[in-house]
Amino acid sequence: MINNTLFSHPIRIDIALELVNNENGLTVLELVDRLEDVSQATLYRHIRSMKKENFLSIASEHKVRGVKETVYTLNKEALTIQPEDWHQASYEDKVNFITYYQLFIMHRFKMYESRNDQNQKELPTFSIADLHINDNELENFQSELDQLLKKYKQKEAATNHSRTVAISIIP
Repeated sequence: MINNTLFSHPIRIDIALELVNNENGLTVLELVDRLEDVSQATLYRHIRSMKKENFLSIASEHKVRGVKETVYTLNKEALTIQPEDWHQASYEDKVNFITYYQLFIMHRFKMYESRNDQNQKELPTFSIADLHINDNELENFQSELDQLLKKYKQKEAATNHSRTVAISIIP
């Protein structure tokens, strides 16, 4: 079932957006630094709820000056919609999910715009295309696209800039 409670509050969305590309996770203190307008107590409350609802996992725990510090990661499996869940979801749930997907893209664009090292040659690309293909061709297209994304996703982050590619296919 699609669980939209992750997106029930703007702070939860902000936490998820900060964690989505941090494979190693972040501590609450690191999140406080990144989400400057959110108090530590508020972050703890939302993190506790998100962990209870299985949106967050604990990557590690270690002691820092005698205090246990927890590193949280986003449970991407909990955010993945299985085909059977999508088919059973209400129209409202589907619209909400698509809205949150678009919020993620907007957040990434905001991050891009706020970078100080923007190179004017690096302009965002936006495309919309109607493809006149049958179901088999659509399946092949999606498979080829998946292989292409996997090929470039495997590149080392240390030597390359992070680029966001967001693709929506409406069959």
